[in-house]
Amino acid sequence: MYIDISYLKELDIHLIKVNGRLDSYYASQLENSLEPVLMRTKKIILECSDVTFLSSAGIKVLLSLTNVLKSKGGNLILLNLQETAKKVLRTSKTLDLFCHTNDRKEAIELLERKKAS
Repeated sequence: MYIDISYLKELDIHLIKVNGRLDSYYASQLENSLEPVLMRTKKIILECSDVTFLSSAGIKVLLSLTNVLKSKGGNLILLNLQETAKKVLRTSKTLDLFCHTNDRKEAIELLERKKAS
């Protein structure tokens, strides 16, 4: 798994691109990589277009990230989820627990709208 973390300073948003499998092994790697980011931010866009596999462990990490960010008044936006990942989330009845979009501008707007409310 490859994880690329960038910071959109003017928007105070972290954009994190995840590439590969989000299974039990790599889900913990993602969680560990994001610990320092979670200390500094409450708004994350997780770019998922190159996620090739999503397991229950991956879902658990995504739910955990969402809960931590929401407790800080922020949110996690899943960007460009592949249909296979959406199917896994639908099957596990968790898709509706996440904000998701295929448009980066809309993802930013969702996070900004959260700030205004």
